[in-house]
Amino acid sequence: HTQGRWEELHGNYILRPPPSQPPRALLHFLGGALVGASPQLTYRYLLERLSSNGYLIVATPYQLSFDHLTTCDEIIDKFEKVAPMLAREYGAVPVVGVGHSCGSLLHVLITSLFPDTPRAANALLSYNNRGVGEAVPFFEELIVPLFSDKERN
Repeated sequence: HTQGRWEELHGNYILRPPPSQPPRALLHFLGGALVGASPQLTYRYLLERLSSNGYLIVATPYQLSFDHLTTCDEIIDKFEKVAPMLAREYGAVPVVGVGHSCGSLLHVLITSLFPDTPRAANALLSYNNRGVGEAVPFFEELIVPLFSDKERN
């Protein structure tokens, strides 16, 4: 399924470099917490510019969860469904994890905890390793009560 230059494959969004240019690297992109579910829309300008400059982009959407290991497993499952096909098409290219905000945290976890998912490097944008209560203003006052009330009803 394609939308403009974007191609949807196995739950990932793919942007290919110009046909006349072999990819400089494969950038596996994970967006931030609230916008990570639609990286092909929310990071469109950035990712299309990178693609136009010779990078093969794989943007993997994910659903926000505080169960980061399950989220990482789901991301890896999606990515591994397209990586072999892209490797056959383009040959061996370095894989660079690129993450914004929560996407940075997820790439750190993937690189640290899943050694069978090698990365040449990670590019982490606005990485934050604080607990959610420290990182999100008014989390305890506003967000926690919302979820607490849901579970009681």
